[in-house]
Order: sequence, then structure tokens, then C-alpha cells
Amino acid sequence: MPKPESTAHRLVREGRLFELRHSLLDGLPVRSGEQPYRSSSCCLCAAVDAGFHSILEVLIEATEWTHEELDNALERAMEAKRLDLVDMLLEKGASVGAISFYDVCCTVDYGLMKRMLELGVDPAGHSNGFARALNEIKARPLLRFYKDNAESYPALCRQISLALSVAVREGNE
Repeated sequence: MPKPESTAHRLVREGRLFELRHSLLDGLPVRSGEQPYRSSSCCLCAAVDAGFHSILEVLIEATEWTHEELDNALERAMEAKRLDLVDMLLEKGASVGAISFYDVCCTVDYGLMKRMLELGVDPAGHSNGFARALNEIKARPLLRFYKDNAESYPALCRQISLALSVAVREGNE
């Protein structure tokens, strides 16, 4: 039988910002017992899943979060393409290494891809992210991104070589 939802989690899920803020000031705990940080029972994850920017900000300021909790929320924000939440979590201490460059490439957002490389995201990390994205989406902006950034980021050269060899092996055009 699943554990009952914590009061903080319920307030987050329902979007009750002011009540949450007041309850936190009164000492409401943001964690409930043994619930794992990787589940939706984590208040940070619930705020990201619901897309509540202001609630996420209040939660981040309310307590110390582990790197795992922040990184998990960051991954979820990236998967949801909530770049405002990604920015906030990075500013508050989440590790840029938690971001999959594959997920970044799937946005086909040139500026975001460039920014993530500048922050240190590895284009080969998370199972050859750039190569996988290039093979799966075959988007011209990814080729332009490679052309514009290959000299500054040599890891992109290895990724494009891998993508091309996979394409040839699979007979893709």
C-alpha cells in the first residue's frame, strides 16, 4: 500500500503557494520519512512536474537539498523542456552533469545547446547524446550546430563520426 501523501507534497501538487510558504515558515517538513528522492513524492520533483516556478523557488529556499534531489529535479525539468526551471535549478546548485546532451539536442534549440556546452555538458555523455540525437531526429540545425562549434568542442567531431558510421551501417540516408 502506498504511503500517504505529505502535507507539503499535497500543497505543491495543488499549487497552493501562499499556504505552502506560510506552512514552511511554521516548520512544515518538506520530506516525509523514507520516501526516495527519485520518486514523484519529492516535493521538488512534484513542483517541476506541475510546472510551478514560484513554488519550486520557495521549496529550494526552504531547506538544504541534496545534490541527488537537485539533480533529479534538473533532469525532470530538462525532460519537460522547462528551461526556466532548468536555469533556476542550475543557479541553486544542481549539477550540469545531470543533464543529458541528448535531451538538450532534442529541443533543437541552438542557443540552449551552445549554452550547455559552455557550462560543461559532455556531448558524448549519457550514451553518446549528440550522435544519438543526430541519428534519431536528423535535424539540419544539429548539423549547423556541429559545423559552427566543432573547432571549439572536439568531442562533437567524435560524435558526428559515430553518427555517420551508424547511419552507414544502418543504410540511412
